Amino acid sequence: MDTSVLEKPNQGTFIQDDSSNAANTASSRSDPELKTRGRFVAVFHKVQTWLGFKSAYAFILYYALKAPHKTALQGCRLYATVFLTLVGACMLADSPNEGSIATQASTGIISLAILGALSLAIYNIRQVQIDQHRAWMIRAWVYAGFIITQRIFMIIIPSILTRWPEATRYAVMTCDQVRWIYKPTPELLAINYPACLPENQATFAPDGMVAIKGLLNPDDRVQSSAGIGVTFVAAGTLAFLMHAFFAELYLALTPREAERLRRVSYQRQLERGFKNPGSAGLVVQRIGDADPWAVPGNG
Repeated sequence: MDTSVLEKPNQGTFIQDDSSNAANTASSRSDPELKTRGRFVAVFHKVQTWLGFKSAYAFILYYALKAPHKTALQGCRLYATVFLTLVGACMLADSPNEGSIATQASTGIISLAILGALSLAIYNIRQVQIDQHRAWMIRAWVYAGFIITQRIFMIIIPSILTRWPEATRYAVMTCDQVRWIYKPTPELLAINYPACLPENQATFAPDGMVAIKGLLNPDDRVQSSAGIGVTFVAAGTLAFLMHAFFAELYLALTPREAERLRRVSYQRQLERGFKNPGSAGLVVQRIGDADPWAVPGNG
């Protein structure tokens, strides 16, 4: 991957245009024109400027591609790490603790979404379609960040369910898990879950499974564990959809940046001899039903 388009913050623009494009870029970032933008874009631009970046695309790519490594080999390691992490997540989804069909399905779908977005981003940058690379990189890393929001929801949702007992959910846990949790206090195991005692399991839990009320109970760690577990899929799905929505919202509210990068793509593709400069990547004009893209300077 050509990383010449990347540079450290506070050292100029993210994409190095020619002199005329640089002048246009500088004028497009001027304060008078910034006032004509929406409030969302204006606030976001101030945050980006404070961080030393010209765009969210620059911020994401600098820390995802340039900052962690200095060579192409290290860049490949980054993508390999992401890939293996997602594969590991799919493998863990089949564990006894979180191995329900809903968990496996949601984990697989989200993993495919992240890998698909990264693959499309890599394809577009190889085609020097920088505007589409920006869009798919933003989607990929925003998707991947859902796991942070998921953990927050896994605290909020059980707290809500605990306040409304009529909305209580139950989780199925193995007696091995219950005994492991109660290992420091085995006397509580006989009081709360006598069915999991070795002498009672054959009679009351022959399959080695017991139903646990999913509540945040400070006096019963098994119930607290069940309360968090039953919200895993709901929290993950809600977090992923929220991240996907905000990624698309940001892309929809920043069309000028996309158009600027498409002009840069046109120049780069023209220099490299692409057959259809400006539309060599996966753009809507190439794969969908849209009017041809107007070449800069030709109307």
